[in-house]
Amino acid sequence: MAANVELKPLPGQEETFVLRVLKEMAPCLAENKVTLLFSSFSIETLRILREHAPHCLMGLLLETWLPDWQAVCQSLQCTSVHVNHEIMTREAAREIKAMGKMLLCYTVNQPLRALELYSWGVDAVFSDVPDQIMKAFSS
Repeated sequence: MAANVELKPLPGQEETFVLRVLKEMAPCLAENKVTLLFSSFSIETLRILREHAPHCLMGLLLETWLPDWQAVCQSLQCTSVHVNHEIMTREAAREIKAMGKMLLCYTVNQPLRALELYSWGVDAVFSDVPDQIMKAFSS
């Protein structure tokens, strides 16, 4: 089993929040029965998470393209980049995949858009209608 745990702390509460999440998730992290991927839009939260849990899997969430997103991704040792599908392009997908990162797009609710994204190398999509997305692949 695998899970994406999106971290959404209140501003100024990042460290307290991360420590609480790590405490609550400790049984899952210790058992190695569940693969957890932590993701956040907050670079500060990801930095603190990396500091306290150096071996965890992390994904950088992007609603818009940050000017230095590649450097941020590399410095935090992110496993993946999670991008708003509305800003995803074929060229951006190639760039992310060339970095050796997993590429996930959110929130994809149109089956044809999902098919297009997968054709560009997107590894997974987040969707409110996964049944419809899956149906597109069996047609």
